[in-house]
Amino acid sequence: MDRFAVKLANDRIQRDLSEQEDILKYMLQDLRSDAPKAFVNPTVLYSDVPAILIGRTDTVSCTLGYAFYELARDAHKRNLLREAIAPMYSTAVPYGFASRDLEHVQYLTGFMNEVWRMYNPTCSNGLRTVPPEGIQIDDVPDDFIPERWMSRPELVIDEGAFHPFLIRPYNCAGKQIALTVVRLVLAYTVWNYDFEFGPGETGVEIHEKALNQLILKPGPLYRLRRGRRKRLMLNRRRDEREEEKHYTLPYIEMDSTELKFKPGLRFRAAFGSLCVLFFATALDAMTLAPALPAISNELHGTALQAFWTGTSFLLASTASQLTFGALSQSFGRKYLILLAVSLFFIGSILTASAESIAVLLLGRTIQGLGGGGIVTLVEITITDLVPSRHRGSWFGYQSAVSAVGTAAGPIVGGGFVDSIGWRWVFWINLPLCAIGFTAILAFLRLHKVPGAFVTNIIAFDWMGVVLLTASLTAFLVSISWGGVMFPWSSWQTLVPLILGILGIPLFIIYERNVPNDPIVRLSIFRRRSAMVNYLGTVIHGIVTWCLVYYIALYYQCVLGFSATIAGVATLPETLSIAPTSILAGVLISKWARFRWAVWTGWSLSALGLGLLYLLGPATPRWEWVILNIIPGLGIGLLYNSLAYATISAAEEKDAAYAASMYIFSRALGQSIGVAAGGAILQSQLEIKLQDYAELRDQASSLASMATSLVGYVKTLPNDSPERAMIVEAYSRSLGVIWATTSGLALFALLASLFTEPININKPLETEQGFKNTDGSTEKAADIRVVP
Repeated sequence: MDRFAVKLANDRIQRDLSEQEDILKYMLQDLRSDAPKAFVNPTVLYSDVPAILIGRTDTVSCTLGYAFYELARDAHKRNLLREAIAPMYSTAVPYGFASRDLEHVQYLTGFMNEVWRMYNPTCSNGLRTVPPEGIQIDDVPDDFIPERWMSRPELVIDEGAFHPFLIRPYNCAGKQIALTVVRLVLAYTVWNYDFEFGPGETGVEIHEKALNQLILKPGPLYRLRRGRRKRLMLNRRRDEREEEKHYTLPYIEMDSTELKFKPGLRFRAAFGSLCVLFFATALDAMTLAPALPAISNELHGTALQAFWTGTSFLLASTASQLTFGALSQSFGRKYLILLAVSLFFIGSILTASAESIAVLLLGRTIQGLGGGGIVTLVEITITDLVPSRHRGSWFGYQSAVSAVGTAAGPIVGGGFVDSIGWRWVFWINLPLCAIGFTAILAFLRLHKVPGAFVTNIIAFDWMGVVLLTASLTAFLVSISWGGVMFPWSSWQTLVPLILGILGIPLFIIYERNVPNDPIVRLSIFRRRSAMVNYLGTVIHGIVTWCLVYYIALYYQCVLGFSATIAGVATLPETLSIAPTSILAGVLISKWARFRWAVWTGWSLSALGLGLLYLLGPATPRWEWVILNIIPGLGIGLLYNSLAYATISAAEEKDAAYAASMYIFSRALGQSIGVAAGGAILQSQLEIKLQDYAELRDQASSLASMATSLVGYVKTLPNDSPERAMIVEAYSRSLGVIWATTSGLALFALLASLFTEPININKPLETEQGFKNTDGSTEKAADIRVVP
């Protein structure tokens, strides 16, 4: 309550006093006057605001609790009230009620008066004068009779006994608000629902467990049995979804008024340090591919071990992302970022200095843990630093940095391999990590997480981390080695796959019922927009990684390019992603709308990926350049728009959890994309090779090394019939991947049509906001730091 009250006061302080006629206006006028009468300093203001909130909320909730108690006891009263309000339905408000109409409903007024007579929320709070013998209202004061205030005035002996809002100097300032809220809640509830006590329930606990805490706190209307509590929660979520469908959407038209956000130099330096780290992870992900043959030759690794060099990083990165996000909520973003950078740094040293495949794989796994933490925490920290309306531009800059790293990776990796050696693919990470680490220490100053360190350790959801990590690892390992190390039908693949799939719902059940502060807040999935766009983010990861990963194989195996030239050939995709992502972010921030970018992005992606089916061994250069720009434009639009669609669908206080889930969803899609793409390529290549009688006997063995077939093809003469047949079969097999990803993009487009319009022009709420050198929060009209 205190934190919310301070937030409310801060919000009102930063707005013009004449903007709104409320009680805080007069309190602030007194505070800012030359000779304040009551509010001599801000501390008095902050201490009185919670009292106002209690007066507005606790008293109303008490009234409604006892009102529903009386309605649940007597079906006749429910019917009378429903009949009384019926003429007012849909007169001023379509399919609803207006408070000004309900004021004239005598039975509703009488019912409310009787509730306040018998269950006054402020029964022991307030000044009043009574005669020594007290005041009686009639001979049956304990009977609930709404008619005494309308058709049976003889039951009111002395009206002086009834002053629920007090009188004159002590009159309640929130009287009209309370009357309006209670009228509307009772009218809508009775009109839309019928209710009564369940079997064995009498509601007596509302009296037996009531507490007089200055404001009367009624006891519960029902006993919370475990099974019943679960049903009530499910019903409440269903009602919330229906309420959003019918009442929320008409009122969330976008506000074109742009909230001010003017970050300072140190803020920009902090953001730059985050981008340096993000660039390092993007560069590392793409420099490895051209170096794999050289690594395998020097360390005497097999093709399978070379496969795990890349896969171990991806698995560790994906499995660690949600955990890093949750840890940062309890122990602070800055410290977790520094930990992630340290892991990435140590892993890079181990990998660069490895003299065996085992050490290399260990280093890549540690790198993956750190890389997953960096990617997640950079995204989360941006949601802490930048208000929702302005995130598009800053996400765009971040995506541009990532795209540059992705584009430069294959070229840099190929250049290192051809000149100074493959180990520099990993040594290059060290100066980048050192720059980022130092800059984070110097410039990124965030508000500390509340609570003692030991308390946070004890309260952290460690069991949730174990369940989540075990389930994800089992699932990701199975889809990674399925069809590579073991057949998809083998027990080695099926057992971890089934355990991983079963572990996820077990994790969800645990998170919903056990921890007080779960590592994944299920409330972020409450809106329909969140569900369809998290699914879209997974699909975005699948199609993006399939495009980036398998288009390189097209250039090397089908067109015969070297690793370095193949990296250059990917520039049409990677360089079209960066500017499109920036443009989308800027336009979303300017227009405060993001659905157009989601729909346009999926449309271009579906079209572009479908057109890649036209690629073949004889495709001219100008054609494959143009064909690869179209999906790059679509994928670039989706980077920012999907981030908005998922993060904005959550409450602003849950933005960090939503950002973590968004990054994880994309990484999960990348893992699935590589595995699914490999399975499609391998199965289709075997089918296509069997079309040639000369290769029928070798079809299975050639298909089993589909991703490493490039080296074998290049050993064959250019005019060899065998090479021509393999290249043709390879091209047609890749065509199935393009067709599949195009179908997935089309499915995502159709699903995205269910995205709701969401207001992104809202203030920032965070516990870990950016802090200036003097300890204050960054000066911006729409930043609110939750104390």
